[in-house]
Amino acid sequence: MSIVTRHIFRLLFSLAILLFFILHATKTVEWEFIDALEHTAYDVRLELTMPNTRDERIVIIDIDERSLSEIGRWPWNRSVIADLVDQLFDTYKIDILGLDVVFAEPDDSSGLTKLRNLAQGPLKKAPVFLQTLAELEKKLDYDGLLANSLAKHRVVLGYAFTGEHDSEAGQLPISVFQRGDFKSIEYKTANGYVANLAKFQANAMSGGHFEMEPDSDGIVRRVPMLYGYKNKLYESLSLAIARLALPKSKLNFQSSTLLEVGQQKISTDKHLQALIPYQGKWNTFAYVSAADVIHKRIKNPNLLKNKIVLL
Repeated sequence: MSIVTRHIFRLLFSLAILLFFILHATKTVEWEFIDALEHTAYDVRLELTMPNTRDERIVIIDIDERSLSEIGRWPWNRSVIADLVDQLFDTYKIDILGLDVVFAEPDDSSGLTKLRNLAQGPLKKAPVFLQTLAELEKKLDYDGLLANSLAKHRVVLGYAFTGEHDSEAGQLPISVFQRGDFKSIEYKTANGYVANLAKFQANAMSGGHFEMEPDSDGIVRRVPMLYGYKNKLYESLSLAIARLALPKSKLNFQSSTLLEVGQQKISTDKHLQALIPYQGKWNTFAYVSAADVIHKRIKNPNLLKNKIVLL
């Protein structure tokens, strides 16, 4: 083989390898074994660099077996949730509460709707019944109790986007960006959503989605910091909580793959997804039973004080 032939062969071989990786990187053609290698490399690096220490800034309220045994099966009525929220802020002095649940439908478990129907129907001329209902109405309006609780405190509500077209339940929070603000930015989009009732979102301080997509091996390694819906961008629950916790936390783009939150920088991929910086395998956050919060059984006053709390 002549020198020229060998040179051409090496050049073509190099171009083939380059084309191979370009096609994979742009998702024009995908090879699963490349994804598997990337996932393995990331997992090994994470395994070697995880601090495996407890982050004392964050506490998780656990709806554990004891809570279900003492309070009842999930979902609990909104009166109980309102009491839990009030206890966390008023008794234990937490800083921020993030709710990883959605209140998409009214709570009629108190029977208030039926009582109101009676008051407008067969018992509309029963003064004793009407007077008693008037006295009990606020206590039986479980949604009203929760809305009032949210209005008093620093609470971030969670919600979910869906792939169903024009499926809209509840009210979205205010978007953080319009599509026209950053036309060159790419992001994932949804066709619908399941969000909280309007009275809850209107009284909460903020809201964030909890969308996450597992990789091809079923492991969740990244979270979309921003998600698109009808030409508007909405922040994730984690980002909304962080912006509330950090001083001067204006959200901005430094580039198409770098978000700026106050003084903090968040690197993302081209779809605004950030890799999850796992703290460790287990025991990396404190867990507190919801029953202990409601029944005021937590003895250590500093366990929850000034903490970011997730339910």
